[in-house]
Amino acid sequence: MARSPQAARRRAQSAAAARTLEDTLQPSVEIQRQMLQIRPVPIAPAISQAGAILAGRAQPRRDPRDLKPWRDNAEAYLQSGNLQGLAQAMVDGQLATLTCFSSGWTSLIHALWQIPALQRVHLVNVTVSPAAAVEFGRALQAGRTLKKLGLTSCHHQAGAFNAMMMALMSYGGLESLKIAFGEHDSVDPQTMRAAALSLVARNPGLQTLTLAGGWIDEPSFLPDLVAVLSKLPRFRELEIASCPCHLFGSLMTSLLQSRDPWRLPQLTLKRAGGDQNKYSFDAIANQLVLCPINRLRIKAVTLSNDGMKGLINTMLTQWRCRTQVEFDLVNQLADLESMRGFLKLANESVAKRIGLLSSNQPSQQL
Repeated sequence: MARSPQAARRRAQSAAAARTLEDTLQPSVEIQRQMLQIRPVPIAPAISQAGAILAGRAQPRRDPRDLKPWRDNAEAYLQSGNLQGLAQAMVDGQLATLTCFSSGWTSLIHALWQIPALQRVHLVNVTVSPAAAVEFGRALQAGRTLKKLGLTSCHHQAGAFNAMMMALMSYGGLESLKIAFGEHDSVDPQTMRAAALSLVARNPGLQTLTLAGGWIDEPSFLPDLVAVLSKLPRFRELEIASCPCHLFGSLMTSLLQSRDPWRLPQLTLKRAGGDQNKYSFDAIANQLVLCPINRLRIKAVTLSNDGMKGLINTMLTQWRCRTQVEFDLVNQLADLESMRGFLKLANESVAKRIGLLSSNQPSQQL
């Protein structure tokens, strides 16, 4: 099926925006002069101990509820700027993750310089200046330990968004990224989308990507994103949260028409908005399992009973369905418990189908 002139025009506009962004993502001389005066200081004993205990050593998986007291203490020290207390709390709780709110932003940059155990950071409602963005990038480059970054509802001053994106692209060492740009940010959504595509492409070791919010509301964005993800050798999960339902139409069309043999390892859907009458999530789920996706995980989205039955029937009867489906425990489908057995049978049928296709056995043996 030929692509419409409108779709081609949108793709050209998106590509042009990405090129423009790449050309402008250079901190100005004025930004360099305004940089925050953050420099390395002698490492305190607890900070050194944090690096010795945590850096480069796998930690056993622990219940997040057990970590909460230590994390609360660490984040309180971060907010107050007490790096010695922060490092000690990270040692005591064997933490490698911090959530940073606006008042702890400067302390976080200090911490990145000095605490090698800091591997995962989530920025929430942080106001970013151009100077702070540059220093954040310098701190990332100095330690090169950060693997996971979340950006939720951050606010960018004039010039700060470009500086922040430049810093993250130059770093390029992220394995997990969450982007939930603030809807009230002054940055144009098209610029956000172009930056997100460039940022993903500049982190070749990326394994998981979470996108949330209305800024992704552009029909060509998800297909363009999948094209970028297909080039990442270690990528394994795309999560989309609070996405308008109508965007899945362009995504599914792109996936079904693609001649690329690459399959999306996992697509996770968490909440979906929009006109549920016009864009039924029942229909979306039934179409997604026919797309080149290995696993579809549905979180906090409700299918109707008929929609669930239709999904299971598609998985059992459609030979081209090679997608296994998982529902999380918060799904509110009334009959989900009674249908779990049927869903398990459907997933087993899909697994058998995949095995037969892999061994090139004829379909009659299914």
